[in-house]
Amino acid sequence: MERLTCTVKAELSEMEIKAAAAALHYSQEDIPLLHEVYQAMQPVQARAYVRLCGSRMECAVTLGSAPDVLQERLGREGRLTECYMAECLAMECLKKSYASIAAWIRKETGLWQGEMQFPGCEEPLEQVAEILRHLEQEEVTCNQAYMLRPLKSVVYTATLLEKEPAGAACGVCATCSAADCGMRQAPNLPQASDLPQSSEISQASDLPQAYALPQTSAPPRKKQGLLHLYCGNGKGKTTAALGLSIRAAGAGRRVIFMQFMKGTKTSELNSLLRIPEITVIRSPKEFGFYGSMTAEQKAELTQIHNHHLRQAIAQIEAGECDLLVLDEVTYAWSWELADRRLIEQLVLHRPAALELVITGREPVDFFREHADYVTEMRCIRHPYTRQVAARKGIEF
Repeated sequence: MERLTCTVKAELSEMEIKAAAAALHYSQEDIPLLHEVYQAMQPVQARAYVRLCGSRMECAVTLGSAPDVLQERLGREGRLTECYMAECLAMECLKKSYASIAAWIRKETGLWQGEMQFPGCEEPLEQVAEILRHLEQEEVTCNQAYMLRPLKSVVYTATLLEKEPAGAACGVCATCSAADCGMRQAPNLPQASDLPQSSEISQASDLPQAYALPQTSAPPRKKQGLLHLYCGNGKGKTTAALGLSIRAAGAGRRVIFMQFMKGTKTSELNSLLRIPEITVIRSPKEFGFYGSMTAEQKAELTQIHNHHLRQAIAQIEAGECDLLVLDEVTYAWSWELADRRLIEQLVLHRPAALELVITGREPVDFFREHADYVTEMRCIRHPYTRQVAARKGIEF
C-alpha cells in the first residue's frame, strides 16, 4: 500500500479553450470573455492524492479553493456569465488532469490505469468518505451529503492493469458509453510538459488562495435574497410558488417563473400573463412523462431547458429579476434533463438580492443543504385515490 501526492499542470491551450467553447455552445463573440476569465484563474494546477493498493488505485484530485473564491466574488458582483465560464473552464482543467495523472501512474508503477469509477455513478456515493479516509490528506473533504470541498475536486477509483487497455488512453470520455455526447473528446495522450516532474511529487504544495479579476464599478450588494425549497409527495408545491410570485409582484418585484417538464397549458398561465411583473418561461410543447420519452425527445427537452436557464441568467445579469422560480427543477436535475452546472451557478453564485424558489419531489441533498426555507408537503389524503380526476382550475 502506497500513498503519493502529485502536482499536475492542467493549463488549457488556445485550441482546448476554443474546443470547450464550441462544446458548450458559446459563440465566437464569447471567446474573448472566456480568455479574460481564464487569465484570472492563473496559475492553474491540479493536485492529486493517490493511494495504490494492489491492482486498485484511489484518487482525489483538486484545483484547490482559489476557483471557488473567484466564483463567489463573481456571484456577489452579479456576473453570472463569467461565473459560469469559470465553472466550465475549471471542469475542463480537471478533465485534462485525468490523462496526466494516468501517465504519471504509468511512469511510477509501470501499470496502466483502467476504467475510472466515480462514486454516485458506478459505485455507491458513500464511498466518497471512505476514499478520503483512506487517502489520509486534509485538503479535500466532504460533508454529510458527500459534497466535496473545495468544490473543484473529484474523487474516483480505477483498476491498475499490466497491459494497455483496448482502445485509447483512459479517462472519462474513453470509458463512457455516451458516444453522441457533445462534450466527448477524442482520446489523447498528455504532452511531456503536462507530466509531473519528480520535484513536483510531494506531500504538500501551496496554491494561491484567490485569483484577481478586474473589479467592476458596482459595489457588492448586501445579501438578503434567500432560497426556498418546496418538496414532498403532497399537493401544493407549485401552488405555493405561484402564491409567493403573486405576492412579490404585488410588491413591485420582477418575477421569472420558469417551469421544467411542463408544456401543457394550465390555468395559472392565464393569471400570470395578466401580471406585467411576472415573466413565464416554459417549454413551447408537451413531451409527456419521462418514462415514455424517446432519447430524441429527452435530448430536445434538455436543450430547451438549458436555453431557458441561459435566458434567465441573462435577464438576471441585466437586473431584470428579483425573484426566480425553478418549478419542478428537481426532476430535471435527477433525470439529467438540464445542465446541472447552470443550476448550481444559480444556487451558489446568484446575485445577493435575488430570491430563489425551487420546487419538486425528492430533491437531492445539494438543494436541501443550501435552502434557507425547506417546506415539505406530505400527502395524507388525496382524491386521486378515490378515482377523482384532476379538475381544471384546481389541479391544472
